[in-house]
Amino acid sequence: MRRSSGKASNRPLQLKRAGAAVLCIAALSFTGVGAAQGLKRIENCADPIKPVEAAAIELPVQGNHDYSVLVTFIIDVNGAVVIPRIKESKLNLVGDAEGAVAKADAAFLAAFAKWRYAKRSAPCAASAEYKVSVGV
Repeated sequence: MRRSSGKASNRPLQLKRAGAAVLCIAALSFTGVGAAQGLKRIENCADPIKPVEAAAIELPVQGNHDYSVLVTFIIDVNGAVVIPRIKESKLNLVGDAEGAVAKADAAFLAAFAKWRYAKRSAPCAASAEYKVSVGV
């Protein structure tokens, strides 16, 4: 048990500060949830998607290889690719494969982000599988 030194304690002040901090965090969390509820849901693309402009995909992998990737993304109203995410990728490589999949994924995303699709009235979500083969 702690004994009092006779000096005024600032412990109640610390508790008030901690309580105020919790209240502020709770208020920020609540307003964040409210703001997120105002976002519109992006529907899946209804029509078949085909790029109207596609940047070349140059994988930084030497030798014969076969690379496939399943990517999800959003097509904005201007046809631009937004927020591309690789859901799954596979690299069949003859030779040294250390770090090759991560490098191939990074190169694919860099090129894919430059692709363009037809303009549309509203953004839509899409997923597609692409394959790149060299010497296979």
